[in-house]
Amino acid sequence: MSAKSSYSSPSPVIQQISNEFRRTGWISLWSQVVLVIISSIILIVAATAARAPVINPAVPGVVIPAPPNPSAGVGGVLTFGAIAVMGFTIYWAFRYVLIGRQLRRDAPARPKKSEVTQLIRTGLLASLSGILLGILGSFAIIGTVAVIAFRQGPGFVTGSQTQTVNSLDILVVQASVNLILAHFLGLVSSLWLLYRMNRQG
Repeated sequence: MSAKSSYSSPSPVIQQISNEFRRTGWISLWSQVVLVIISSIILIVAATAARAPVINPAVPGVVIPAPPNPSAGVGGVLTFGAIAVMGFTIYWAFRYVLIGRQLRRDAPARPKKSEVTQLIRTGLLASLSGILLGILGSFAIIGTVAVIAFRQGPGFVTGSQTQTVNSLDILVVQASVNLILAHFLGLVSSLWLLYRMNRQG
């Protein structure tokens, strides 16, 4: 009897968990990639779109300052931080795929349940961190957009559309929400895998 044949091959339960890891890992990875690419493009365009101050037509010589950029400041830093964490969670989703492949190996090369559980917990913490950064960034961005909107009220003289909330401002808010959704999908994926591991014992 060869050494290879003496090793225990994966049981049907382990094979099922292996399939779950690979399927969930790929779904989580690609959904996060799509959302983070869309959000990153919007935020980069918004961050580089300069808003120049304009001259007040009602009072010649008086310059109206440009409104704040929603993608700049604290909101932008926090949101780009959520994107950075997203890079890690995308990599971690691919780790789930690799774990799924490793679970099909013979017993000596197969990862232990404790190792896999710790891997999932790391993914959970990363997704929670990304959600927190995304929420804080969204609060800051929405606050900035609200300031611009309040300036459109009665008594505030505007001489240009740069003084109003434009479509790019709304897209920045949407981009920040997309990031929260992406991290939420990563969180759900990790919770699902942890549930499947504990259910199978």
